[in-house]
Amino acid sequence: MTVLDDKLVPGALKILNRFGVTRNYTQNVSVYATDGSVVDTPTVFTPKISPIHDFKKYTSQEPDGTSAPSTTPFVVVKGVWLAASGLGFSPEQGDSFVGLGGLVWKVVGVERFESGESIAAFRLQVTN
Repeated sequence: MTVLDDKLVPGALKILNRFGVTRNYTQNVSVYATDGSVVDTPTVFTPKISPIHDFKKYTSQEPDGTSAPSTTPFVVVKGVWLAASGLGFSPEQGDSFVGLGGLVWKVVGVERFESGESIAAFRLQVTN
């Protein structure tokens, strides 16, 4: 670990433990059956997730790079944070979690924030 890892990894965990909310986070894990078929098995984790926030705004393009309709002044991408320390899994596109009021959010993008040799936090782009 680097000196920066020694500060940022526990710092991200401390912030998420203080301000995050425990949520059911589902990730499909592919399991190979004895007959050779592949079965997606949902695995549920319970990490602390930051409140949902706007973190990117696009004026003429959708997040995937396609043109936005002319009637759309901007497109907002929502995001959440997860501390990487002790997480027990790596977030992936296609994962989901249950937010306030039972609203299900789907992960459409994952950004890793590395502090040196370690990942300090993940920022997830989400949609519902």
